[in-house]
Amino acid sequence: MAGGLELIGVVEVIVAAITAGSVVVVALISNRTRQHAKAAREELQNDHSSNIRHDIDGLGHRLDSIVEWQTEHSAASMRGHRRTTRLEVATAGLLVGALASTIIRVARK
Repeated sequence: MAGGLELIGVVEVIVAAITAGSVVVVALISNRTRQHAKAAREELQNDHSSNIRHDIDGLGHRLDSIVEWQTEHSAASMRGHRRTTRLEVATAGLLVGALASTIIRVARK
């Protein structure tokens, strides 16, 4: 009967080792899952003072202001360019008239 008791003792040790190993494996898997969850939470967590949506809205308003300013100044620049062009045309007309009158005077002499 001593051999039977030894066999039962060996089986109990094997069962205890498998059980302990299973507990360790489950604990390792659980710890790894916890670490992944923590990493995901850290990536998603808002850790700055303002909400990113408000930051983006603020940037949008700034861009709108810049576009409006650019549109106004481009229009003013074009008005100034048209004014300059009209003055150039008027001046060119006066110069052509003066040149023509000079040519006519010279030709009459």
